Amino acid sequence: MPAELQGHHSDLNAYLTGEGIGFWETMQITRINDRINITLFRDDGTRAGSLDDGGLSDGQKNTAILALLFAHGTNPILIDQPEDELDSDFIYNQLVPLLRRVKHKRQIILATHNANIPVNGDCELLYALNTEMGKGILKAEGGLEKPHVKEAVLDIMEGSREAFRRRQEKYRF
Repeated sequence: MPAELQGHHSDLNAYLTGEGIGFWETMQITRINDRINITLFRDDGTRAGSLDDGGLSDGQKNTAILALLFAHGTNPILIDQPEDELDSDFIYNQLVPLLRRVKHKRQIILATHNANIPVNGDCELLYALNTEMGKGILKAEGGLEKPHVKEAVLDIMEGSREAFRRRQEKYRF
């Protein structure tokens, strides 16, 4: 018997023989429910909430799941609209830096309507799509250094060059 367990010899013996047999038989046929709890912490270390206490918004739940998805592995990952339920501040300050770090370890394929993700996430290959009769039609492909790709991002994700210019004018400090 390992030295660490020698002090517990009589307790172990009782459970494994005689009086503990009923306990072990019960444990062998007891179904334990599968369950997971995720606790989300902010950058400053404070607790945002958990699944168990119902303290997480849908966006915070998405944040936790995205962090888990990116935490391990090197396999390609496909994500449809990671920006759903996430605010713009989180996308820019949390998700985009995470994508920039992870993209060197695994292939990431994203479908998004949020320009912050491909533009600030330093996307290497972008496919800009239009919809015609319910089908996606390729408008532009390539890197953001190509003028026609940049123009497609402005049109589709920013609403147009003019819409972007007007927002820029309104935000000037």
